[in-house]
This record gives sequence, structure tokens and C-alpha cells, in this order.
Amino acid sequence: MRIAGLDSIPGARVYGLASAGRTLAQMPVDVPVNLLEGAHAGPVLAVTCGVHGAELIGTLAVLDVLRDLDLSRMRGVLIAVPVANTSGFEFGTRHVYWDGKILNRVGGGRPDGTYTERLAHLLYHEIVARADAWIDIHSGTPETYMWYTIAKGGPPGTATAVRALEMAKAFGLADIAVETPWKDASLDLGVPAITPEIGGGPDFLRGGQTQVETGARGIRNVMRLLGMIDGPIEGGPRRYRLWRIHTDISNGPVGGILSMRVKRGDVLEPGETFGVILHPFNGQELARITSPARGTLVDSGVVWPVVRAGQWLAALGDVVDEIEADWEA
Repeated sequence: MRIAGLDSIPGARVYGLASAGRTLAQMPVDVPVNLLEGAHAGPVLAVTCGVHGAELIGTLAVLDVLRDLDLSRMRGVLIAVPVANTSGFEFGTRHVYWDGKILNRVGGGRPDGTYTERLAHLLYHEIVARADAWIDIHSGTPETYMWYTIAKGGPPGTATAVRALEMAKAFGLADIAVETPWKDASLDLGVPAITPEIGGGPDFLRGGQTQVETGARGIRNVMRLLGMIDGPIEGGPRRYRLWRIHTDISNGPVGGILSMRVKRGDVLEPGETFGVILHPFNGQELARITSPARGTLVDSGVVWPVVRAGQWLAALGDVVDEIEADWEA
């Protein structure tokens, strides 16, 4: 099959760069694409990573998967994009460096738009739209830590929603968000999708490899669920919590040192103190951050105390259901 100008070959891996235009200095804005077609017919799975350039756990996880796939036994096609936002990776930013926009916040993009809009159009319409299922792996950065999966399938009960939830369960993180306030263009494509948010934090050399292994195992588990590779679903929990994430907590206009007064899993009431911002030189309280709503502090957010003005800090949500795994561990 032909993806973003590249032709897959049965039983082989094809690598190339898909072009989304050029910068003002005429440097190419490219997306690296790996096409791995199995020797047997089957579904098409797209795996994208690095949509936010500084989030690296997914990149390392998908590269791990690419190293040991047996294409002679694989069914279908794996489209792997280890770094979707190459300028963000280069400069260590969440946004696309060339125009300052967020890649998954510009809808489906435009082929004649800004750099980020052209990248989004390439990602959604020339790569993801060709797939039967999509895994878009995100993570924390050195400043943040995440550990849950977002299931993106549209209205509950639809075939796409059911499939997305199956994929989230197979991926293997116990907490699954079935509703969030963060919107992107994935639902417009009708492709069942999940966004695992895996790990991060400042101590990668001690704990990062476990995060990478979790991501790689999750990709393989979804491939097993789809029938692309053989073997049982591995390593997941026996019980899952389904979440409605509804509220962001962000810092105000004053940066400084964050002293948190709560911990992950706490239930916060409206107006309850989340933390205070301290002056880094004299310890004076500069600002107090309070919860804007009632909810449980989701297992995500900042893990480094130096915060900037306006920085996102955490999210609140509610558990709406608990479900069992429907396969043997």
C-alpha cells in the first residue's frame, strides 16, 4: 500500500521521509515514516509518537518494537512514526518550533496552512486515515509524569468506541479516560484510537526503561488484539477504572517554586488549596493555587517544583465505572 508517498513491500520494512513543506530558510519539514508490511494480509495499525516533541517515551517504545518484529509471520501493515514533530524534538519543546503551535490542537490541518497545519494534515489525512486503528503515544517530559490511557472512539456504545476501549484495555494501563476536555481531530476520521500517556519525570536513567518496556508491550498487545501478531495479551491488570477527566489546574501569572499541598488520588473540593508558589530567593508566598472544581487528582501533572507563569499543573476527574479484563493474564 502507498502511505505518504511511500510504498510498502510485503515482508519488508520501508523507511522514508514524508514532506510537509519547507521553512523560511528552505529547510525541509519532514515526518519520518516506517512502513512494515507483513507477509500475510491483515489490518493496518498506525503508531505515532513525538507529536509533542519533548515527549520521548513513545519514541523509544516503538523503536523497540520495530527491532524484533518477525515480518514473515506478521499480518497486515504497521505504520510507525517515531517522531511526528521533528522540530519540537530538535529543540526540546512541546510545540512545533517553526510557528509555536501545538500539533494536535489545529484540527485536521490544511495542506496550504502554517507549518503546524501542514504537519497535521499530513499526519491525519495521509497516515492515520489509511489505518484501521491508531495508537498515538504521549508521555510526560522531564517536568511532568503521566500514567493512563485515553480511549478515543466517539459516542459510547458505537462500534468505534467499543474498539477503542478494547485497545485501551489491551495496552495495559489500569486507568482509562473515556472522556476528556482535550480535543483533536482523531474522531473526525472514524478510526478507533487510543492515546497512552506513559511516564516521564526527571529521573529517566533510573526508571525510564520500565516506562519504555511498558509502552513497547502495550503496542505489541494491541497488535495481538488486532490479529497482527500471535500470542496472548501480556501484563495488563485484571481490573480497569474508567475516568471522565473534566478540569485542568494551571498556574497563574506568577512563576516560582511550587509547594504542593495535595497528592495524586486526593479528592479536591472547589477552592481547596492545590499548592502555593514561593519566591525562590526569600520563600515568600507569591500566589496560592486552588482547585476550580470538585474531582480526583488524576495520576498526571508536574513533578518538578520550578513552574512558569501559566504552566499546566494537573487534571481533575471522576471514576465513572470499573470493568474487568476479558482475557486471561
